[in-house]
Amino acid sequence: ELPYLLWLRLAEQTGGADLRRVEALYERHYRKPAPRHAVYASGVAGLELDHDFVRYLGEIWPQSGALELLESALCSGPDSTLLQVRTLESFFDLLLLRGVLGRLKQVKSDGATAVNAAVVAAPMVVAPAPDRQVLVDLPLADWEAAPAVARPAHPVTEPTEVAPADNAPPPAIDLPPLDFEFHDFDKPQKTASGDDKPPTS
Repeated sequence: ELPYLLWLRLAEQTGGADLRRVEALYERHYRKPAPRHAVYASGVAGLELDHDFVRYLGEIWPQSGALELLESALCSGPDSTLLQVRTLESFFDLLLLRGVLGRLKQVKSDGATAVNAAVVAAPMVVAPAPDRQVLVDLPLADWEAAPAVARPAHPVTEPTEVAPADNAPPPAIDLPPLDFEFHDFDKPQKTASGDDKPPTS
């Protein structure tokens, strides 16, 4: 039933024609009326109101029976008595718990140790929707937080001085040529005593 409930929510956002088509498919599949809007609306009650299911799940968590229970509930139809609260939010809670349990089993199979006692004592908060918080108290003794990944330090290369080669000639320096203007220059004239006579203007 989960795919139909999600389909109904998406179809309601697009318009009436799509919604009626999905409702007709639901009724043809299960041979019963399609769910009301409150069943697949966002922010409605979820798994926290199904007290019997949550209590039984806590008794067998995190054994293999818990995984089978979650998967059976996820695949159940509207005639199933496994779930008493069959809203879309309730199915989202089941999906989240299924992912958490799968992660716990993966950590355990990798030989991980128990997580810090303060984290184990804290209850798990299931929040599939931003406007709704679900408090499901399940033991997480086999959970290990992901190790922090340190950023690799980039090696620092110290600058090295290059010694000049022995007997190497000094580098040539290119200077611009000197250019003087001599157009207005008058050559000094000799006087009778042999001294230079300043030019007359």
